[in-house]
Amino acid sequence: MSKITAEEIIDEVRTIVSSAYRGKRTTPAWVTAYNVLNRIDSAVHTRLVADHGEPGQGAGSHHSAAQVVKQALLMLAKNDEVIIDYIDAGNENWYEVHGTKIKPGNVTVGIYKFVG
Repeated sequence: MSKITAEEIIDEVRTIVSSAYRGKRTTPAWVTAYNVLNRIDSAVHTRLVADHGEPGQGAGSHHSAAQVVKQALLMLAKNDEVIIDYIDAGNENWYEVHGTKIKPGNVTVGIYKFVG
């Protein structure tokens, strides 16, 4: 079986970013690739990690499960479905992905917003 690709998960990623919390806004909130990876189907998450490795600092690889999610998000951006910006996550910012605390591998973290 070949490694899971961004093309294989793009529909699920689109669903996740388009259904992000809205609160009182009419559009979904910004999310990170870590947020999407945390919300992705458990079986898909397991396969992504098995194929591409754990995300975050100390993972030992630049190409991790979160990077595949990021690639899918960039594909959505090319289709004008998502806009991208970046935040300074600092050195103390942690994300939880399927019960595991993840420290970003980079101080600058991409954020993505579904715009349709």
